[in-house]
Amino acid sequence: MAVTGADHARQHRYRVIAALVVVLGVLVAVLPLVSLPESSGPMAFLISAVQVVAGVVGVAVAIAGVYSYRTGNPQAAVAAGLMIVGFVAVGAVGGLVETSGGPLVPIWVWMVSILVVVLGSLAVSDRVGDGGE
Repeated sequence: MAVTGADHARQHRYRVIAALVVVLGVLVAVLPLVSLPESSGPMAFLISAVQVVAGVVGVAVAIAGVYSYRTGNPQAAVAAGLMIVGFVAVGAVGGLVETSGGPLVPIWVWMVSILVVVLGSLAVSDRVGDGGE
């Protein structure tokens, strides 16, 4: 079967998506290290824990991007990238609601939001790459 120009263009788009997810993973890993203040006392453990978790998640997202870049299949990169963007959006909206003087967001709303982000990301990633063709 001959490779067409459309196939080359699609592979290029997939590689650009994967490269952007690698950058997103590096940002997720590095930003908490440089933006969270150094602390001592009771908050030091919490800040260190957030930095470690963000570092591990960031490296995992970057690895998903590298995997997608090398294989040419963007499903892993799309899923990881959308989950990170979705988690940030859920955290930002929930944080704004809670800090604006509104009611505290119940735990079940946080859990449902996380479930929607994960399932939505997986559903979208199934529609791209080899899963959607």
